[in-house]
Amino acid sequence: MLEEKGHRVEELIREELGTTDVIEHFQAFFRFRLKEKVPIGKIFKVFQDNKERLEIQQYSIKQATV
Repeated sequence: MLEEKGHRVEELIREELGTTDVIEHFQAFFRFRLKEKVPIGKIFKVFQDNKERLEIQQYSIKQATV
């Protein structure tokens, strides 16, 4: 069940934000890396708009350092 939820979130990210990699996964924890530049506001909006539907309990967004 957790795997299915993670795959649904990954699918959402790919549809709305572009190519992504799963860089870490442990039980209900997933860490994704976007391969394309996406405005941080758009990322927040996508997650907020879909949080309840995808049963996302919590999330954080970090901007990578160069």
